[in-house]
Amino acid sequence: MKQFLKSKIFNLQNLLKLRIYSNIDNYKIFKLINLLKAYDLGYNLIRLGDSKDGGYLIPKLSNIKSCHTVGLGNTIKFEKDLGKNVKLFLADKSVKNPKLSNAIFEKKFISSFNSREYLDINNWIQKTKINPSILKIDAEGSEYEIIHAIQEKYLKNIKILVLELHNLHLISNEYFYSIVYNAIKKIKIYFDVCHLHPNNNFPLIKFGNLEIPRDLEVTLLNKKFTKFKKKTYLPHRLDKPTVSDRKAVFLPKYFF
Repeated sequence: MKQFLKSKIFNLQNLLKLRIYSNIDNYKIFKLINLLKAYDLGYNLIRLGDSKDGGYLIPKLSNIKSCHTVGLGNTIKFEKDLGKNVKLFLADKSVKNPKLSNAIFEKKFISSFNSREYLDINNWIQKTKINPSILKIDAEGSEYEIIHAIQEKYLKNIKILVLELHNLHLISNEYFYSIVYNAIKKIKIYFDVCHLHPNNNFPLIKFGNLEIPRDLEVTLLNKKFTKFKKKTYLPHRLDKPTVSDRKAVFLPKYFF
């Protein structure tokens, strides 16, 4: 009887184009939040990119030789702000070649496999013949697939990892939760979180007594470069709303 009712509810959701997930306990959501908790790792943060969407805070680190960018969108200011001495490797099937003098562009989506439109993340890094100093991923939801696919021999040598995590409002679904949780668990083997910034395109999503952003910008530093781990405070003074004409969103204190 219970399974019959579940199937009827599921069919009704599909008919009304609703998606309601609630089969993850809140303690698991808090476990994920704890993995994403940000710390002061001993570096000043600098802002690269636009003053709104496309701008990210990263630690001021020397000897940055390259940046691999997955997903360009409408701006390449982040890459320009790195300077002409940094080699750029850019990939995005949905945009035209930006034609930067220090950039090599792939008009493909970075993924976990190769095809006419897709390029495997590992094949891409191997093809560039240089391990990323910075890997920046804004892949509109494909970031989890890319993180799961990237080989650890490449991942462990990246200095700075910049991600936008999308669709976190769905983590109360057990299958999506496991995809997100294991992706973050993988990168936390080698990285510490040094900055978080919620995308204010949507308000915070409530799960019981917890609130999380739908989309979250995350900057991570390779543990080899971590000087110490101290309490940090958010928002950072250099933070700007992702969407300039919408109300800013602030992370609860359990994120830092």
